[in-house]
Amino acid sequence: MASVRWGGGAGGGSGREAGKEGEGGGGGGGASAKPVGYIEIRDGEARFVRIPDVGRFAPLVIASGVAAWIALRGLRALVRR
Repeated sequence: MASVRWGGGAGGGSGREAGKEGEGGGGGGGASAKPVGYIEIRDGEARFVRIPDVGRFAPLVIASGVAAWIALRGLRALVRR
């Protein structure tokens, strides 16, 4: 099984600036797929096994690091007095 995302966009334009012709255009798109699990077949039975997503903890780790940095900075300011 997989988690699939896709998106796209487009642009346009026209008009004139003083002394210049106006024009425009553009577009783009993208897609991504990430496995979320697999089906394991063993002894005649099948089960879905989820693949752990360690990336979901990244915001927590970053926030903890920032909080620790702020706390240590405040502690250092108290010790210097």
